[in-house]
Amino acid sequence: MPTPYDPFNGSAPPLTDLDRIAEHMRFLGYTVQHDEEYDEKGGLFTASHDVNFNLTVRGFRGGILFGCVLRTTEEAKTNQHELAFLANTCNQEAVFTRFVADRDGDFVGEAFYPGPYDQQRFGAFITAFDREVATLPSRSQDLSDRMLA
Repeated sequence: MPTPYDPFNGSAPPLTDLDRIAEHMRFLGYTVQHDEEYDEKGGLFTASHDVNFNLTVRGFRGGILFGCVLRTTEEAKTNQHELAFLANTCNQEAVFTRFVADRDGDFVGEAFYPGPYDQQRFGAFITAFDREVATLPSRSQDLSDRMLA
């Protein structure tokens, strides 16, 4: 029986789960590249795709954290207030994704996949994450046109 998910125990998921997720992402058309320090960093890898955003994937608190950086304009880097407003607007509608405007002027989408790998659950999760990252920022069209490259 798998260990119950506990986001506060600080442990990373088994690398076998990360390996299965990497294989699933390859099936979905991602090119997966493991970091040089894969084992030491809790299973960090990157996943690039011709259509979807490129992702970083790593073990985090008993689950897996997915992240992507959306390119921003020069205006976004100097107008942090409006970039943060765009993140807050996206977060109001997001189900799976947390959007953040960092202090460097980057716009980041992150999602947490809890617990052990399950093919059906993971397939639904990654599809929903890809969809949210691709569509939510554009709902505030004026703002996203000025803030995102």
